[in-house]
Amino acid sequence: MHQAYAWGFDIRNWHKHLNQLTWPEILRQLALAAGYGPQLKKRNIPWSYANDKDEGRSCEDIISTLRNGSAAEHALAKMQERGLLAPRKSRHRLTPGTVKFAAFHVLSLEGGEGLTVLELAEKIQKSGLRDLTTSKTPEASISVALTRDAKLFERIAPSTYRKGPG
Repeated sequence: MHQAYAWGFDIRNWHKHLNQLTWPEILRQLALAAGYGPQLKKRNIPWSYANDKDEGRSCEDIISTLRNGSAAEHALAKMQERGLLAPRKSRHRLTPGTVKFAAFHVLSLEGGEGLTVLELAEKIQKSGLRDLTTSKTPEASISVALTRDAKLFERIAPSTYRKGPG
């Protein structure tokens, strides 16, 4: 109690704010402090720092390591070991079976002339890339898919699209 007063903590003020709801929280905090809380999982990734191994090396050694490329190879190996070089998903989400994938495939084969949405719907259905009979308005579905991604699809006329430059 004396140390609490020494720190500037007024116990009388704290005591005024105690009620039935604060005691369970106080006991929970005490239990956590005693180690009775949930055990957190620790990641076992060994991190190495540049100064650990190179502390006794001279500047010339470090520069030669950088110049001969072994430092880059070592860094690449460490990144692969930690899973930092995993392949990333495409930004455009061209998943097989989607309207966007089918339209992209058909427009890629057409070249720069482009197709109207009706022609595109026919070619998608004939190619078997996507079954458009399940949709009430397949032309609207295609049009929405093409207008949402201006980098993949370029609108060249009303309801006419071609594969974009990117």
